[in-house]
Amino acid sequence: LARILDDPTLITDAYVDLGPVARVPLGELFGATVWQIVKGEHAPFKSALKLGLLEKLLCSEGGPPEPLCEEVKRRVQAGETPDPYCVLFDAVVEHYRSQGDPATEDLLARCFYLKAGVRVDPDRLKTCERDPGDLGTMTRYAQAWGWGPRRLRHLNEFRTWKFERVRELAKELDRFFLRTYQRIRSRLDNAGETQRITPRDLTVLGRRLQIRYRKAPHKVETLRLVTPGLEESHLTLYREALPDGAAPWRLYRGHASPSNVEQKANDLLRESDDPLEPLVWAAHNGLLGPRTQLGCWDTGRRVTGAELEPAARLVTEVLARVRARSPDAPTLLRPPRTE
Repeated sequence: LARILDDPTLITDAYVDLGPVARVPLGELFGATVWQIVKGEHAPFKSALKLGLLEKLLCSEGGPPEPLCEEVKRRVQAGETPDPYCVLFDAVVEHYRSQGDPATEDLLARCFYLKAGVRVDPDRLKTCERDPGDLGTMTRYAQAWGWGPRRLRHLNEFRTWKFERVRELAKELDRFFLRTYQRIRSRLDNAGETQRITPRDLTVLGRRLQIRYRKAPHKVETLRLVTPGLEESHLTLYREALPDGAAPWRLYRGHASPSNVEQKANDLLRESDDPLEPLVWAAHNGLLGPRTQLGCWDTGRRVTGAELEPAARLVTEVLARVRARSPDAPTLLRPPRTE
């Protein structure tokens, strides 16, 4: 302690001593689980790792688990300088490896890599490995995971991924969050543990989860978009009569017309009977933005691009303001309503 206090970089007034927390009561884990899922809306990679830690703690034998900070403290006292996130990741991955769950192990490895934000150059592995900082650490992890150049380049390009790749990873994360929540809740219920969370906090957090996951009539689907910058440069709203008489509106990436629509199956983003629904969905999830050029092709000639453009711009502006606001606790405690 004296050595730590002598460190000139430590500002003692910036810390509060809460005393020793030797064990974490299991009843605390439910509230922590719900909180991490809520936090995952904006920091999914970090929350996935912490959610995995909560499940590991719950599976610990011999009573309430020891906080991970105790492991960090022991290593510091032994003269090491452990990175807390590496300690967390190693502990979580070891748990899922012991459970024979390679899919979750791989997902968390990708979360750890993307959370770190360190790009390992597959063409300069030896140089990267010699780096004394985070780059060297992440290079050694990538080699231990058996990642080849293709996997590294793919993850290094994360900020420029197309919507489909982002959605695929987002769905993986959603499945992990929900399944882990279900397992944790089931274990706590079976153990007869009392949830140590106030009814008010549980209501607030629960309604935040409902905003994210609950399906309701006319509710716009919210995707867990784990990267910014998904705004498309050009979208086309396309409609033509099908052989069965239906005439759905389809939203395509890029330019779509009768001459190429059959080749654009991989660019189909959304389909609806209402032309505004795909636009609202795209604007709500960031694919339709102020710089997006919007085209319209209606074989029935009921709607033109010139008519659709003002509505699309209005939707984009309104939903941008809505996304900027997060409902506060008093709002979440009131009965649900539609605005």
